[in-house]
Amino acid sequence: VMELLAATGLDHGEPHPLPPLTMPGLGDASPRPYLSAGLIAGDPAYGTLVCHCEQVTLGEIRDALASTIPPNSLDGLRRRTRARGGRCQAFYCGAAVRALFEEARP
Repeated sequence: VMELLAATGLDHGEPHPLPPLTMPGLGDASPRPYLSAGLIAGDPAYGTLVCHCEQVTLGEIRDALASTIPPNSLDGLRRRTRARGGRCQAFYCGAAVRALFEEARP
């Protein structure tokens, strides 16, 4: 591609490295909010478990719903937070997660 662009007379300049691609920490790969006493002291929502199977807190769901690009479906919220994706498949937390999702919708 670079040769084709150079053949058209386009000066592409010097290459520069791109920053590394990073993904948000999901699951147990990073510290979870319900384990941080300092975070819970600052905002008790991070200590309130909504989905007990996946240990997703009210604060995590609230943050996902208030993000720059919020999820537009319950499945989108599940993919971002893992709420409703545990062993019970939303039997216990489904109504609470749906209520939070509906409250956040404009």
